[in-house]
Amino acid sequence: MKSFKSLLLMLCVVLCGCDAEQQFGSPYACNFIYYTSYHTASSLTLAMGNPGQFVIVERQTVNGGVHLLFTNQSGTTEDLLLATEKEKRLSYGSMGANRRLIIGCSNFNGPKAYDGHCSNCLRNLGGINYPLTWADNGRKLECKKCGRLYDPNTEGQPVDNAQKGDRNLYQYAIILNNELLHVFNGKK
Repeated sequence: MKSFKSLLLMLCVVLCGCDAEQQFGSPYACNFIYYTSYHTASSLTLAMGNPGQFVIVERQTVNGGVHLLFTNQSGTTEDLLLATEKEKRLSYGSMGANRRLIIGCSNFNGPKAYDGHCSNCLRNLGGINYPLTWADNGRKLECKKCGRLYDPNTEGQPVDNAQKGDRNLYQYAIILNNELLHVFNGKK
């Protein structure tokens, strides 16, 4: 209960602070809703309760059904068919650049959600296909295009080979309660 109160207080500070728009300033639409109460044993739900754990979340359509693919930091991918009536009514089309997110629980700042593509390549090269993959035994995210490494535990900052003017990963607002996880642009 104490951690839930801390989470609510932190969320209020983040969303009400004067830099909230800048912090959640991704140019890509995001409105991802995930019912944690329906999938209590999924790798995404488990990551949300474990500081330092993140998953890459991707959407795929297979035979008309919407699937979420969760790739954890060890590289294992879980395929989850969204089969409930509530889930079937949602589109899952607005998930940042090219329908790919990084979602989890930071060691230092609680729940976090980032775009799943390299923010520097998106900004500098155009297009929307610069996917991040796990590197350094799942502690960092790497862009294969530019070689940049990012740390999801430190606000998505570029690390190791960072250059002057590099930007952090695009970050989205996140709300987590007992029933669902909501990731969005933060301008609601």
